[in-house]
Amino acid sequence: MAREIMRACDDFEADRSVSCVILSGAGRAFCAGGDLKEAGTLASLETEEMWDNVALWNKMGHRVKSLELPTIAALHGYVLGGGFLLAACCDIRIAADDTHMAVLLTQPRTFQGKEVVGSAADMGLTWILPRLIGAGRAAELMFTGEPIAPQEAERIGLVNYVVPADRVMDK
Repeated sequence: MAREIMRACDDFEADRSVSCVILSGAGRAFCAGGDLKEAGTLASLETEEMWDNVALWNKMGHRVKSLELPTIAALHGYVLGGGFLLAACCDIRIAADDTHMAVLLTQPRTFQGKEVVGSAADMGLTWILPRLIGAGRAAELMFTGEPIAPQEAERIGLVNYVVPADRVMDK
C-alpha cells in the first residue's frame, strides 16, 4: 500500500488536471494500519527487514506530506497505526463521527525475544504530531496508544471537522 500511495502521488503531480487529492478508505475503515495477520511473522524477520519496512512507511509519510497538491483525509471507521500516520500527513482531516483513531498499531507481542508494542510513532509521527496538536498531547497519544474520540480530536486540532458518516465526502 505504501508503494502504491507513493506512485499515486507521482501520478497526481504529473497530471495537470488534478488540483486536490482526497484520501479515503474503502469498506469499514480509512486504514487500520499494518496487516495484523502478518504480525505473527514479525519474530522471524531479520532486524534489517524490520528497518526496511519502517523506512518504507517513513518514505510514504514524507511523500504524502510533501505532495505539491493539497491533501484531504476523509476518515471513517478505524484510523490506526500507519493509517493514523497517513491521516496526520494530510493537510486537512475530516472525520466521520464513527471514526476510531489511535497511534497504537498492535497489542504487545514478542519480537526477537523482547515484548514490544508496534506504533506509528516510529514512522514520522514524532515530528508531525507535535506540530499538529502540541508536544504534550502528542506524547500522550504516542506513549499510551489510547484511542481519541472524533470530537476530542476536533477540539485539539487533530481533525478539522467531525461530521455524520454519510456526510464526510460532501464536506
